[in-house]
Amino acid sequence: MSTVLTAPEAGERITWWSGLSKRQRLLVIAVGVFMVLSAVRAISGEKDLTSAFTVTATISAMLPIAMCGLGGLVAERSGIVNIGLEGMMILGTWGCGFFGYHWGPIAGLLGAALGGAIGGLLHALATVTFGVDHVVSGVAINLLAFGWARFLAGSLFKGRGSGSETNSPGFDTQVFTLRIPGMKDGQFFQKLEKRHWVIVSDLAGVLRGLGSWKFEQLVAVALIPFIGWLVWRTRFGLRMRSCGEMPSAGDSLGVNVYRIQYVSLALSGAL
Repeated sequence: MSTVLTAPEAGERITWWSGLSKRQRLLVIAVGVFMVLSAVRAISGEKDLTSAFTVTATISAMLPIAMCGLGGLVAERSGIVNIGLEGMMILGTWGCGFFGYHWGPIAGLLGAALGGAIGGLLHALATVTFGVDHVVSGVAINLLAFGWARFLAGSLFKGRGSGSETNSPGFDTQVFTLRIPGMKDGQFFQKLEKRHWVIVSDLAGVLRGLGSWKFEQLVAVALIPFIGWLVWRTRFGLRMRSCGEMPSAGDSLGVNVYRIQYVSLALSGAL
């Protein structure tokens, strides 16, 4: 048994970038973006550009879109185009408001997943069972979900506290929040952030923003690698991808294509 080493082709330039692994390249890009932000903050005087508040607000705005993207990924892998993601998010929003008002924030998360899953099952019923065009079904769900949510909110929320057609009554119960020591207001990292030193204060602000995570944010972050594992490393994921790429092949091997697509769209809506 021998090992054959191939030399670089003639004229091919070997640079430091080509010698880096994928993770090392991502790290270099992240450091470069951070350095640019730090320089822009120092030159422009916009102190909030790398502040803890900005980082926290960015995470809060990013995670719902990330969950929606995962939902679209799961649906696409099963062979269904999910244009109705927005409608499923609306149904999930109403479900969170209703369940959260009656049974607290944890139930609110479950209610949100349930509302979205119902939207996913409606999309599956239309596309998988009745053969409706995927785009038509998705657009219909988007339009109907807005009307349903507004009607139900007006019927069940109006007259209860601050509830209205566009707002749930809310609740005062606080969910679990993970805080890294030293990141709270008045502690070391905040004092360092307020110095507004180049790079050092920017790093302190970013670390403070990453030092506090609410329960629902932790769940969302954990779902990202979980969905990757589910799609690419499990038997269910293999069957899902086979249904999306060649349903006839999966069906010939005994895979229930309709059931896999129903489960996938329910999961897509729940996400």
